[in-house]
Amino acid sequence: MAVRGIPKCSRWPASLTCVGVLLLAIAAHGSATASLRAVVLAPLRAARGGGPGHSALLGYLDRPAANGPSAGVIILHGCNGVQQAELHLARRLARAGYVALIVDSLASQRFCDRGLDIGARAASVDALSGLRWLARQPWVDPARIGVIGIGPGGTAVLTDLSARPPAGAEGETFRAGVAYYPACKGITGTIVAPVLILAGGADDVTPPDDCKTMIRRQAADSAPIRLVIYPWATHGFTQGWVTKRYDFVTKETTMRPMPFYLDGHLVEYDPDAAHKARPQVRRFLRAELGPSSPRHAAAR
Repeated sequence: MAVRGIPKCSRWPASLTCVGVLLLAIAAHGSATASLRAVVLAPLRAARGGGPGHSALLGYLDRPAANGPSAGVIILHGCNGVQQAELHLARRLARAGYVALIVDSLASQRFCDRGLDIGARAASVDALSGLRWLARQPWVDPARIGVIGIGPGGTAVLTDLSARPPAGAEGETFRAGVAYYPACKGITGTIVAPVLILAGGADDVTPPDDCKTMIRRQAADSAPIRLVIYPWATHGFTQGWVTKRYDFVTKETTMRPMPFYLDGHLVEYDPDAAHKARPQVRRFLRAELGPSSPRHAAAR
């Protein structure tokens, strides 16, 4: 089932109280989230969606048993916010030895309330805040931080890795990125770090043919880009159960299970594609980030 009951923090410093509530709410979601803790990645930022005041940028951290320094992975969610897919992904990464950090771009507002491109731009900025925070932690190897994005989060991965350099304000960079069903059409820069794109062949929200075109147009010095297409999968194939659907036309949010139609486009969970994507991601991270932690390196 999808995540319910995780509150959104409206203002800072009032959000300090909300962080405490978040810790309790996250723990209430069972084994997938029992090891998560909420952290403040950036204390002040302008509220999104026309909301008043400012809000904190929050993240949900899952750490491996090893003390590190370990490779780290930033996770960027889609328009529905932090769902079970992101929470289970963080748990799998931590069990594999990576420090996993889910960046919660929604805060008190819907970050896709004006379209997928707006959400992707918001996630792109927030990803760099997460990168800066994670790179400063003593149990993380700052030279081995990757990023995984879903939907608009996947588009943000391509955006951040097509900048020169793909870095935060203080020089941190992403080593590699994974993008689930991103919108490749607007990516015009040269990709500067290895990327794995996982797309559905039946996705007519963010068609994989746009990714093929983007790859063909890359400069000769582009970093490696691998596109994997699951022929019958639609947009949202990793989301086992979606609680919120935001309609960009009516401006209404409805609670509904998969599958559903987004402005006439089918969005459906595909367990076969979702499970086949997991080893692809695992092998990609191992190849690009190296051993996840000293303990896992010794076990190899």
